[in-house]
Amino acid sequence: MLIDCNNSVESLNTVIAGEKEVGLDLYMLSILQSLNIDINGIMKENGLSQIAVYGMGKVGKAFTLFMKTNSIIVKYGVDRDPNLVFVGLDMRHSPNEITDDVDAIVVTSSFSFEEIADSISNLDISIKIIKLRELINCFLMKPIPLAF
Repeated sequence: MLIDCNNSVESLNTVIAGEKEVGLDLYMLSILQSLNIDINGIMKENGLSQIAVYGMGKVGKAFTLFMKTNSIIVKYGVDRDPNLVFVGLDMRHSPNEITDDVDAIVVTSSFSFEEIADSISNLDISIKIIKLRELINCFLMKPIPLAF
């Protein structure tokens, strides 16, 4: 599937709706999309204005589009699949191509998080490494303003 970052809302809905068995991360992203949460404010409170996303499968694509709809800069994506194309996003295909010109790298894979975090930590750069599920939980823990 070719994802176009220039039409983030439509593409995010396409990725989420295209899932037959929606995983927990995709489900949580779809809930976040429907809530009135200041994602941009939460990210900036935590010093995160530019990020990179590691793991550009369905969850990574949906998360990248979600960030773009909330005016967060996703500077680049990282995925080991050299054939992966993500229109409008710089793609890197090796952990060795990760640079510290972002505030953090968000890892979308819960299953191999430790292995990925170790490989990034072994690079000669200083960068925050955040598990996507923990970031989503941070968004969900913030009080939501009620609109009556």
